[in-house]
Amino acid sequence: MKIKFYLTIIFLLNGLLSYAQWQQRGGPYGGLIYSISCDSSKVYAATTGGLYRSDNNGNSWVRKTLAATRIVASQDSLVYIYVADGFNSQLKKSVDYGDNFVQVNSTLPSSNITSLAILGSYVFVGTGNDGLFMSPDSGATWTLSLYTIDASFFKTIIAKNGKIFAGTMHDAIYASIDTGQTWTFSGFGIYNYGSSYAPVNC
Repeated sequence: MKIKFYLTIIFLLNGLLSYAQWQQRGGPYGGLIYSISCDSSKVYAATTGGLYRSDNNGNSWVRKTLAATRIVASQDSLVYIYVADGFNSQLKKSVDYGDNFVQVNSTLPSSNITSLAILGSYVFVGTGNDGLFMSPDSGATWTLSLYTIDASFFKTIIAKNGKIFAGTMHDAIYASIDTGQTWTFSGFGIYNYGSSYAPVNC
């Protein structure tokens, strides 16, 4: 009986300790948050009220853009955002931590962007039904990097430590270790049909 009691207490304490790992931060108060990206101490949040940046790990936030922002990806001073307000969809780039942006998708064959990742000077854009595109020159030019029957609609792209992982609407996962030149099927992920965006890229 005592053993069961002690096991119950340990279970409850573990649950409380796990819960304590999360803390509510001060904002951002920009409406619905679509995605989050972080690099060093800076955190970016793409919201219906625009792009917000925090320079102190989420304690306070400053709005950097006004247009509804669906996706954000960051790496050092580079920040890419996908702005889609229902009338004008654009992929934009900043080289100064989001203070100023310029459009970079003028040569991108698809405007239906669903995911985004950065790896050095390479930018990867997942689209809805048009495949995954790669730019080796920070968005100046684009080429189709991956497109198959089950890899046309991309829900998420993650680029870390020289590796790229891409998840599709059909729950297939592909990996590349050569900046998107070749891809390997890595299996199927958790079934969650209908999710279109990766909320966190840190």
